[in-house]
Amino acid sequence: MRIIDAHTHPRFSTPWESPEQLAIFNLPDTEIRTRAAEAGIEKMLVLGNILKFGPRPHAEQMREINEETERLVLEGGGFYAGLCYLNPLLSGDELEAETNRFIRDGSLVGIKLEVDCCASDIRMDPMMEIAESLDVPVLQHAWDTKGRPAIKPSADGLMAGRPFVSHACCS
Repeated sequence: MRIIDAHTHPRFSTPWESPEQLAIFNLPDTEIRTRAAEAGIEKMLVLGNILKFGPRPHAEQMREINEETERLVLEGGGFYAGLCYLNPLLSGDELEAETNRFIRDGSLVGIKLEVDCCASDIRMDPMMEIAESLDVPVLQHAWDTKGRPAIKPSADGLMAGRPFVSHACCS
């Protein structure tokens, strides 16, 4: 059976992480690959440090997050695939420039969303149209920092026909 780890944040840190967390998250690339191989993982889907600047980063911060992700992908020799982080509250022009740079003309393979905007929010439309035009998947958190779902029950079918995946975090 082929195993792909579909949600990883290797070698990324945030100021609020404890030394114990940093010892786990800041493993050298060789150690990450060794542990992955021991677990039967053939490939890892990496996501940048999307909370580095807190919720709703501006365009320059978003680009820094994506540069970090792309660097890891390019250094990974094919072991990593990466997602382009987008803040859907930014302008359509800013989103298009970012996806052109990192997906269309770059090495990232899909879009990552955090808690910036609920999936059923109309402000998601420009970003989803970009994803659709590039034929790439979208991965969004299924909760926000206040415990509200990122995908409201009334949004059933909203993403029909679009490549969309939500994920939840468990403690």
